[in-house]
Amino acid sequence: RGHGRRDEAIRRRTRHLAVTGDGGHGRSASTHRRPRFVILVWALVPGGTLSVLRDWVPRLAQRGDVSIISLGPNRESLGVPTVIVGGRRSHPFRFPNALGYVGRMTSAAIRSARGRGPIVLMPQDALATGAAAALAAPLVGARVAVMEHGSAAAFDTHRFWTERSASGWVWRVRQHLLRATLRVLHGLVLRRMDVALVAGD
Repeated sequence: RGHGRRDEAIRRRTRHLAVTGDGGHGRSASTHRRPRFVILVWALVPGGTLSVLRDWVPRLAQRGDVSIISLGPNRESLGVPTVIVGGRRSHPFRFPNALGYVGRMTSAAIRSARGRGPIVLMPQDALATGAAAALAAPLVGARVAVMEHGSAAAFDTHRFWTERSASGWVWRVRQHLLRATLRVLHGLVLRRMDVALVAGD
């Protein structure tokens, strides 16, 4: 998989985020505490996202303090402090639950990012999770590094919606509103993120 090139890319990106993660003022990270990397993810479950994080977390930990915020429930652990937000009415791909998900994740990100030192919020999609990071970042002086695993491309495909199809007008209205909500959230992420990382980086 080209581990040498990938490891160098990780070092290059984390070094950039750590040094300039003071809200864009460009002061040296040496004048602050260790940078903090706060990963926002729907849940830690087996799959591609978890596999990527297993590679990234140890490398991030070499440069700063790593923590995770997730809605849960989690089926796996990455060995770093993890906050489980919870909430039965929160879900990133249901309406109106997606709005509750954004609210909960935003609040948790703000709480986790309090303190001194450069902070990087690292949401694992450019939709609802990314929007939570984008909303929290300016309030705590953090930067946003979006790690996109394919959700932003998949949600606008016919297959994505047919796999979640159901009958009845209530479902159709909710799906229409969910599509519109995700597009707005995605636009917010694109406007406010500092760095985008996709598969292969």
